[in-house]
Amino acid sequence: MHCAGKGFLSGAFALRRGREAMEENLCKPIYSKQNNSEQEYCEQDYGESNYGKQNYCEPIESEQDYGKPKYRKHIYGKLNQRTPVIIRESKCHESAVCIPLVIEDGEVRVLFEQRASELADQPGDICFPGGMAEGRESCRETAVRECCEELLIKAEQVEILGASDIFFSYNVIVHPFAAVIKDYEGTYSRDEVAEVFTVPLKFFVENEPKVHTVEWKAFPEDNFPFELINGGENYKWRRQIQDEPFYIYENKVIWGITAKIVRAFAQRLSE
Repeated sequence: MHCAGKGFLSGAFALRRGREAMEENLCKPIYSKQNNSEQEYCEQDYGESNYGKQNYCEPIESEQDYGKPKYRKHIYGKLNQRTPVIIRESKCHESAVCIPLVIEDGEVRVLFEQRASELADQPGDICFPGGMAEGRESCRETAVRECCEELLIKAEQVEILGASDIFFSYNVIVHPFAAVIKDYEGTYSRDEVAEVFTVPLKFFVENEPKVHTVEWKAFPEDNFPFELINGGENYKWRRQIQDEPFYIYENKVIWGITAKIVRAFAQRLSE
């Protein structure tokens, strides 16, 4: 696969974000044909013309309503008038990053940052520009803003090509967006960034990372209620084994979340 210049960049432009569509017939309850009253109820209250009406979520007035069509209607309305969200820990952080692409000597290259050594979190690590959302901005807006702040560029220089695969772990969700950085002159904020460097995009397409594993162990708090769970203090916690990919390019080591994001991005372009 040709990876340099306009040919490969056109492949990057083909990157698009998708969501799984819910088929309507998978969401509707199934009633027995022998039960005419419930069949009529299904046609009357679950028809498309009734979508969005307030009576979809009628409250349950008493325990006697459990098991009756009214309660099924209540559940159906509660579940189908919203978009499902990820069940996550309360301390889970959601952020967005930009996968910056620049053209050097006719070759598409990925731009990385090395975090400043003075930073409290992950000093010296290699990463993409990104961070937490501010106010009500979208993930896309967050990625553009953070890219501008860290690389000292204007929003007009950031051309978003599309959203890459979302990274999800036990305490973090990261939304990556691939973008062409136009007229970039090597600037960056020295408060957050120690240096920037680029790696040919074809390097990630043509080379798989070396993968090592990390096992996470559970350490319950001192007052954890072991008496409430089966097995007590001898409870067999599920093993959490995590792959950690490593890319080594010249003297740079790219690993962790950044390596996982760029690996997924390269895999999408290779499909």
